[in-house]
Amino acid sequence: MCASSPQADPNFFYFSDQIVSKGKAEGREQGISESEMASGWGISGNKGRCYDFWNEFSECMSRCREPKECTFLREDYFECLHHAKEFKRRNRIYKEEQRQIRAAARKAKEEAEGDKDSSHH
Repeated sequence: MCASSPQADPNFFYFSDQIVSKGKAEGREQGISESEMASGWGISGNKGRCYDFWNEFSECMSRCREPKECTFLREDYFECLHHAKEFKRRNRIYKEEQRQIRAAARKAKEEAEGDKDSSHH
């Protein structure tokens, strides 16, 4: 069975070298083989947003003797998928902004209390 595009039949998932019916794919265990991972098709039928990262990582793994040589490519691929580093950075920025706001409010409160004390004399 050959399909021209991943949008050809909505009842099938199109992996890199297989076509699997939705019922079969939903019933499968969590383990996904390498041939099924990152088929290159995104949800809208175009190339997936992380496919280029996956492709670079996959090529590195196939030509390198040690997996640790591909660590940075793996990190890039997982960052594209999950945005963990981006979220971590955003949270640090947010916490720092909140800390600065609290410090400014504390300083304003202390200055206001200082002005009240000096106005009584």
